[in-house]
Amino acid sequence: MDGLLALLGLKFSELATIVISCVALFLSWRTAASSSSLSRDQHDAATKQNEAEAKIAAIHAEVTHEQTRLQRDTDIIRWAGEAVALLAEMAELPVTTMEDDARHRRWHSLRHRLSTQIDIGRFYFPNYGSDTLGADNSTAFRGRRQRVLEHLVEAYDIFDEDDTLGDLITRRD
Repeated sequence: MDGLLALLGLKFSELATIVISCVALFLSWRTAASSSSLSRDQHDAATKQNEAEAKIAAIHAEVTHEQTRLQRDTDIIRWAGEAVALLAEMAELPVTTMEDDARHRRWHSLRHRLSTQIDIGRFYFPNYGSDTLGADNSTAFRGRRQRVLEHLVEAYDIFDEDDTLGDLITRRD
């Protein structure tokens, strides 16, 4: 070994330094390669986690949308049921045996409730064609009324006049 060192013109301490440097360089390279592999694995895991979270968020959004749609449908069914019950109550009023003053107060109360049902219905069934029809009207009254509301408004108009009550009572009596 001394001959080799002499041939290279190196001292033992210099050779030891070179060997240690080479080992350190190798270990550094090996650590960097492992670190790079670990980084790649962490990146892949983070990517998969982000993809899973995105899928979960999409499913959650879809479920929320469906819940909202079902709630709206439930609300419309409830509103329609209340409107039908109110119309039935209004149709029966003229034949009930009540004092005229009490019947008149009840009549106005029912008309008021029907008007409220019509206004609530406008939230569920807004007018269509509002760009072209009734542009000079207030926003709620622009366009064409949807058929379901049209029928309620017709019922309101039938029961709107005070003398209609008298006419209906006279016709039924």
